[in-house]
Amino acid sequence: MFTKAFGSRGFALAASAMALALGGCPPTPCGSDVPPGPGIVHTDEGAVRGVLEGTTWVFRGIPYVQPPVGAKRWRAPEALMCRAGLLEANAFGAVCPQRDDDVLGGTGELIGDEDCLSLNIWAPSTPAGGSGYPVLFFIHGGGNQQGSGSKAIYDSPYFAEHGAVQVTINYRVGRLGYLAHPALSAESAQGVSGNYGLLDQMAALDWVRRNIAAFGGDPGRVTIFGESAGGRNVCSLLASPLASGLFQRAIVQSGGCLADTLAEAETNGVTAATDLGCGGAPDPAACLRAVPATTIVESQPPITGLIGGLGPGAVVDGYVLPMSPDDALAAGTHNQVPTIFGSNADETEIFVGLIPGETAYNLTVIATFGLVLGNLVLDTYPASAYPTARDAFVALTSDLQFICPPRRFQRSMIASQSQPVYRYFLTRPVDGALGGFFGAFHGLDLFYLFHTFSTIEGYVPTPGDIAMGDAMAAYWVNFAATGNPNGAGLANWPAYAAGSDLAEEFNLPVGAIDGVRTTECDFWDAVGSLLP
Repeated sequence: MFTKAFGSRGFALAASAMALALGGCPPTPCGSDVPPGPGIVHTDEGAVRGVLEGTTWVFRGIPYVQPPVGAKRWRAPEALMCRAGLLEANAFGAVCPQRDDDVLGGTGELIGDEDCLSLNIWAPSTPAGGSGYPVLFFIHGGGNQQGSGSKAIYDSPYFAEHGAVQVTINYRVGRLGYLAHPALSAESAQGVSGNYGLLDQMAALDWVRRNIAAFGGDPGRVTIFGESAGGRNVCSLLASPLASGLFQRAIVQSGGCLADTLAEAETNGVTAATDLGCGGAPDPAACLRAVPATTIVESQPPITGLIGGLGPGAVVDGYVLPMSPDDALAAGTHNQVPTIFGSNADETEIFVGLIPGETAYNLTVIATFGLVLGNLVLDTYPASAYPTARDAFVALTSDLQFICPPRRFQRSMIASQSQPVYRYFLTRPVDGALGGFFGAFHGLDLFYLFHTFSTIEGYVPTPGDIAMGDAMAAYWVNFAATGNPNGAGLANWPAYAAGSDLAEEFNLPVGAIDGVRTTECDFWDAVGSLLP
């Protein structure tokens, strides 16, 4: 599956960024019908032309595998054939089928097309010396059910203007990207199904490995970073032997390292097939492939869980994932690279609804966790310790889902690998009423990193907002370049170490702290086996 999809694993450096800056790269055999020219890059699959925006060459909507349509739905991605002519990479490709994720809860209009597997590149127009610029390869969030690499929040030249090549991608989401079913597993040479979205990400990484040098990037310095479900996917890529050699560093932002078993995923897939009218079909796989994509998206349950249930994700199938990512980190069987984990102080602030008072809060906790564990949770998070009962629920759900799990993963990693591991904790809200209301909410790190504050309607960033973003982005670029986030003009960021709980606190001023919600995280570690 993997070889067919991604081809040779040998490294072959393409032309340097100098040729791009001076008017194009020399043609390769594929695309030799297109002569060099300004903004023209010859990839293994054919020639593409980008758009110069300021000092950044931007290439939007480059296909990286064949469209997963028809008989290719719910199969591993397949390599593109050689493409004749010139592809004008001046517009984003279609997003993968989903409900518009700009509407909280996934209740927006149906959008997208199955022919959606494209990537986007922001590259400096000035050539880099040596092997090229470090590459920051971003994997979007959205619960693995929504999102795309073309969202306005990621459409930014900032990293390219500060010494890195940025890549964003689309990958299959929802049931089209993560459906497992016994009939689909039976078709596979490995007897597996369900990891199509993750395989898409690997295919895009392989495309980058083969082609990014032609855009000025260094294929030997690729950092994968993702937020929320994108962070979960980064952890799955860390755990997958199929991703070995495709990246050299990793950043997990507000993401976890858990996955369903194949049996669990197939059980869910049988339910999905029944929902789609294929439960009793003599050939369930053929029946499912005949269902319109819009019908499949409409059938997906919304992402509603704050206690578990954060959307579809990777499957422990014995092939793509031989074991759960958290187990792989503990066993040391993962791809051992320098890694950053991090989270925001008020992750669930934008998800938690109205909790009118302490009584409602107590009842909600007991209903969620059961009487015994619920009372232990209330002892750790009493409503009286917070300004409001809602604030208490935000704190406990943020800790449970986003803040405490990375500590477990980091402790596993530093015990099983020699490569350094770092942790951050973002506590600084944006300034003004917006920050006062939402705090350091889930996804805030993206506005800082990409410097896309303008996508927040009516918000004008303050000098403090910009300074925070500058510092965070500088750490990311340094990490991509060297595997160490530290650099000139930045506060020292110590590596995580056994016997401590070191993290870099992203606030102004930036600085190291020893302890992130230590008492609360000790509690969740102690009761983990009791969780529903």
